[in-house]
Amino acid sequence: MDRALSMPELLGTIFLFSDQSSQARCARVCRLWSPIALETLWKVVYSMKDLFSLISPLYVWEEDLESKARTLQLRDWIRSESWTRFNRYASLVRTLFISKLPMEGEFDVFLDNAVLHEIAYKRLTLSLLPNLVDLHIDASSDTDLFNYAGLFLSQKVTRLFVSFKENCDEQLESLCDLVAARAPGLTYFKLRANSVQWQSEEEIASVGTLLSSLRSLDTVIFSANTMVSSFASELSKLPHLRTISFENALKRRDVIAASLGGFVPVLGEGAFPRLSTLELTASLLDLCSFFGNKFAPHNITKLFVQTPLWEKPDNLRNFFVTVSQTCRELADLAVDDIYDVYNSAPILSSDENEPVTIYVFEPLLALPRLTRFMLAFHRKLEMKDADLTSLVSRWPKLESLKLAWQPIMREQPLLSFRVFPMIAPHCHNLRELALYVDGTDVPNVPMNYDSHRETPYYQQRPFARLHSLSFGTSPIIADAVPNIAISLGNLGISDSILNIGHSWRQPFMNGYAGANPVTQRMVHSWHVGLAMWEEVRRMLSVVGYMKHCESFRSRILLAEISELKEKVRVLDGEKKISF
Repeated sequence: MDRALSMPELLGTIFLFSDQSSQARCARVCRLWSPIALETLWKVVYSMKDLFSLISPLYVWEEDLESKARTLQLRDWIRSESWTRFNRYASLVRTLFISKLPMEGEFDVFLDNAVLHEIAYKRLTLSLLPNLVDLHIDASSDTDLFNYAGLFLSQKVTRLFVSFKENCDEQLESLCDLVAARAPGLTYFKLRANSVQWQSEEEIASVGTLLSSLRSLDTVIFSANTMVSSFASELSKLPHLRTISFENALKRRDVIAASLGGFVPVLGEGAFPRLSTLELTASLLDLCSFFGNKFAPHNITKLFVQTPLWEKPDNLRNFFVTVSQTCRELADLAVDDIYDVYNSAPILSSDENEPVTIYVFEPLLALPRLTRFMLAFHRKLEMKDADLTSLVSRWPKLESLKLAWQPIMREQPLLSFRVFPMIAPHCHNLRELALYVDGTDVPNVPMNYDSHRETPYYQQRPFARLHSLSFGTSPIIADAVPNIAISLGNLGISDSILNIGHSWRQPFMNGYAGANPVTQRMVHSWHVGLAMWEEVRRMLSVVGYMKHCESFRSRILLAEISELKEKVRVLDGEKKISF
């Protein structure tokens, strides 16, 4: 044990699993532990209060009882010995979070502006943290936090995370200019906006100018719906860019077609030379024009599209045709129809609800390397068991398949539970499956996966690698619950694999003020169906336990049979010897 605790690599791993107070105590144990514990303690700094306390202790300079706010100020003047103490730990910091200070009881805590001014004026180097790599700036609640970025940005900073709120044009423009001048070697840039769309042309212009200057950029992440044409035009010129992504997928009521605008970037020769992952919010028509451009990226392996428009099946097929011709290496494709659910009921009740058929998916058969495919579409999916089987048989490497498993209008699906034995021989690598199936007509007889195999059906696992199965808002009746549980159990699916629920916004599922009767009936039927699927999962756990017991008894019987056969073989041998 003593020898193990003297190994620096092992000590560093152990210290990672302890809290900050424990790490500080470990730093005072001995000379061997001290540098390792200090490196672990100061590697990530979550509060500027901890960092600036190394220069001078902070005290409550002003307290406002009415607004519940406390303002901190430096207790001592900054002297040369202050920087000596600070620099001892500053070189250890690799990641810094510039964010609102944690609350002290009921009080919000802020740093006085004089703290920033004095440190900035008396600092000995341009960057206070010479080895800083990751910088997180969360100005979503206080845009004044942008002012602290100048104390820490340097050429060694390669990863930058920025969050901001609305109406901060000047602060954002100043930050972009500072990043372009002080950290041109960024390889990872994440920009999170609190609003659904940009508030001004000045914000777009300042961010676009910054993107054009980051020549080493490898990954850029925006908030959903904030990837505009001018950004794509600038990013297309970057030689090392591999990933354009977004976070916080849009599921908000305020996302309507008018908020999107067109996606028409200007591409030149050699655009996106290394781009492999693309996620963005745009209409399918704009994306067809984008990928139809002769300078469009051809090395895309992952494509995730969100469209807030009421897209027609013809638009979807044209998009699939264009993508299959342009992105031959595509392995991960997702199309998410995020049309405003709150206002969709009147349209869904009209004659415009044209279904999506197997004809729409035929262009994707030209992508044999496809491993993940998701279509979250509001329109009805008219696909029979044989159609789905022919589709998955052309994708031998398929690992994830999600097909319109939670439509708004719960019309009778054409897919049945008989489809599972049909697709199983083609889905050996399948890990995720989400389908909209008919849960009202399930065979009474257990569906054995392969009745011709010698292995008993309760030991067969056609979906051996499956770890997630979802039926979304599939219709179900109470009488079919036992048969569904037995059928799934016979396919080797456990209750832990079955996922119950939906991704629609919770306010919509709970109803909302002024909802029309059609929407209220839909919400009620969803809740009833989800309760029945929960009952399926509960019964599936019982079926799994019974299968386990049956398998255990089977192994005992097989062992007894083997023992009896051995005895018969021995007796036959003795009989031959006697003759």
